Amino acid sequence: LRRLAAAGSLCGVVRHHDSSPPMPELFLLPIHLDPDATRAGLQAVLSPDPACCNACATFLTLTQQRLLPPPLSAFLARAGVDPDKPMEVWGAPDQGFLAGWWVMVGDLGDIPPTDPRLVVTFDDAVTCILSDQVSMAPPPSLTDQPLLQLEFSWTSPTLKGIESRAWS
Repeated sequence: LRRLAAAGSLCGVVRHHDSSPPMPELFLLPIHLDPDATRAGLQAVLSPDPACCNACATFLTLTQQRLLPPPLSAFLARAGVDPDKPMEVWGAPDQGFLAGWWVMVGDLGDIPPTDPRLVVTFDDAVTCILSDQVSMAPPPSLTDQPLLQLEFSWTSPTLKGIESRAWS
């Protein structure tokens, strides 16, 4: 792992303190990430407009109140992704569902794209899937880069309360 880090690849390895919960296997896989290229490529990407719709407003409330699962937030930071800047957010949070995805520069390395470890669920509510297939065209600043997509779906009745506060 030290060799990968020294070679410029940032592995999905997370060091955690004894009091921290164990990290999901997805975030421990030796995937290749380039956080500097990601930050540079996403610099012009805007956060969703909270006035756009209830999904955007709810999503921003989740990120700004730090309600994303901590291992997910830590992984996004390690990858150079601002959690407030997904490529897409959609859903019906007033019905308990929200989804979206972030893009980052990197590749899966030797991990096959069908590896079940590329999927993780937090508290039976938030499911994340890491893929080397991007759903929509990336920003022009990233079109010539190898990309990964981290998709999330959040299904929970608590989203209804968050949505009512965010969209009021």
